[in-house]
Amino acid sequence: MPVPLPSRHVLPDALPCALLPPTGGYRVEAFIHSELLPNERRGTNYTGMMHSSDWYATFVEGVAGGKIPAETGPRKPDSHNIWDAIANNTDSPRTEVIHLVSNR
Repeated sequence: MPVPLPSRHVLPDALPCALLPPTGGYRVEAFIHSELLPNERRGTNYTGMMHSSDWYATFVEGVAGGKIPAETGPRKPDSHNIWDAIANNTDSPRTEVIHLVSNR
């Protein structure tokens, strides 16, 4: 049986984010470490909308400078390049996140 964690307000700052109480999967904590990140953005928060699928386009197009082919399979990937938004603290290109898909 897991041991319940105390409130976030009493946890030390150095405690890994993975041990903090979850927020239902809608808002999760993550971090980026990269020399490509501008100095003024290091140590700051980005609160724009992002989905885990966005890491694909962000790494391939935003960080590596590659291009995702238009035809990648039966469906186009639902991934947005968020790198410019993170690096410049601007609005995310993502406007919605779908949490439940039912293919019947």
